[in-house]
Amino acid sequence: AISNQIYTNIKLVNLSNSNIDLSKITIRYYYTKDSNKPLKNYTDYVSMGSITTKFYDFSPSAEKADSYFEIKPTSGVISPPGAIWPKQSEVIFQVRVARTDWSDFDQTNDYSYTKPTREYIDNPYIAVFESGQLIAGNVPDAVNNKLIYEAENAELSGRAVVANDHDGYSGTGFVCGYGNVGAKALFTVNAPKEGYYSI
Repeated sequence: AISNQIYTNIKLVNLSNSNIDLSKITIRYYYTKDSNKPLKNYTDYVSMGSITTKFYDFSPSAEKADSYFEIKPTSGVISPPGAIWPKQSEVIFQVRVARTDWSDFDQTNDYSYTKPTREYIDNPYIAVFESGQLIAGNVPDAVNNKLIYEAENAELSGRAVVANDHDGYSGTGFVCGYGNVGAKALFTVNAPKEGYYSI
């Protein structure tokens, strides 16, 4: 897509069993800058607290990523699923990026870009960090262009549940309960193009 803005509408949902301190969270959107013209960000909406944003070069560069902009909440806490108001288990960030001269971006070569939808979808190309540790999404891999899909972010059913009472997992936890009849984890995979992939 060709557009004079990079528009992000991000919903961050707590799927763990404990509170998440938003001041420890960092979100990174990776893109190809196409030009050295100055950039400016516009924060349209934040459902909790406030945020800061910064632009960085991504080095070494990877396919569809030589830069990223970072969204960092300054305060707030999101609670585990089932939180009752005034507690909340999710937060929304709506941020736009534009060049100061409003010239176009070619978003087809941006790592974190996905086609616009009317509903929120899982985007594994946006990276979420907690205290510097990757907990959701992926960082562009300059060598292998790998993607990691965490089981705790899949659609769980049949009494499959997220737990974190053992060591050795990545992300925020692992899925257990597969001894129950019908327990399963359904992954939605966003492949960059049609073809065969090793998993």
